[in-house]
Amino acid sequence: MPILRTNSRFSFSFPTLIATAAIGLALAYSVFVAYPLAAGPRLTASWEQAENGEFTILGTAERVASVSIDELPIAITDQGTFSETRSYPPGYTVVTVHAEDRFGRSREQTLTLVNTHYVPYASEEKNSSEETISDNGDPKGN
Repeated sequence: MPILRTNSRFSFSFPTLIATAAIGLALAYSVFVAYPLAAGPRLTASWEQAENGEFTILGTAERVASVSIDELPIAITDQGTFSETRSYPPGYTVVTVHAEDRFGRSREQTLTLVNTHYVPYASEEKNSSEETISDNGDPKGN
């Protein structure tokens, strides 16, 4: 077997060099494949408000088994996207989006929603549009 000679103290045979390179490539590939498992879930979430006051909470989740909004499970697509439309009362609302992988590791993102759309109560609508009409047709009741 020929020996590769270099100017250093070490000398390697060709099969040893090939075996070392193959082991190095196998280790590098193992790290590349195992990284997603070691990294855990990834979650990004945001919100949009419609004109009717409803909110759409949307985002992406990678390497997850389940996603929930305020502890209520939601569906995710095969690509890892989700979109959920919900109604919240006027004012500030804090919403928690939670993602968990199959090993029990989780990520959470908290969204603060500001609902500026005012929906009057039914009794307020009735009082504002109702007029009193007397028997003689006078709207003021005279």
